[in-house]
Amino acid sequence: MGAAQGVEHHEWVYPVADGEPAAEVTIAEGAFPSVFAADLPAEVTRVLAAAQRPLATAAFEEKAAAAWRTKPSWALVAAADNAINPDVERFGAQRAGATVTEVEGASHAVAVSQPKAVAALIREAVRATS
Repeated sequence: MGAAQGVEHHEWVYPVADGEPAAEVTIAEGAFPSVFAADLPAEVTRVLAAAQRPLATAAFEEKAAAAWRTKPSWALVAAADNAINPDVERFGAQRAGATVTEVEGASHAVAVSQPKAVAALIREAVRATS
């Protein structure tokens, strides 16, 4: 799947049980490193781009239960995220009253590029709620 100039994602529709088509997207392989994993080596981003699973566009519209309204929460802000603006991440964390860890230079693939920071945040949350 080659990326056309200026195209950062590919979108297509597929049939669903009730006959209404649904859409899903993937990040164009050529855009994948800069959009999703800019802080990882090229050989890793090539594998991640080829192995990515499509995302149903309905996920952008789904309403989720807000557990943070009644439970403590923790958030990691990937400060160099090009898939979700870090200011949006900060806003969501602030709204949730989350304990925030910000990782400078981290892309959307922070769990791959900065696993120790992610694991430390998870351990902190577990200790605080155990």
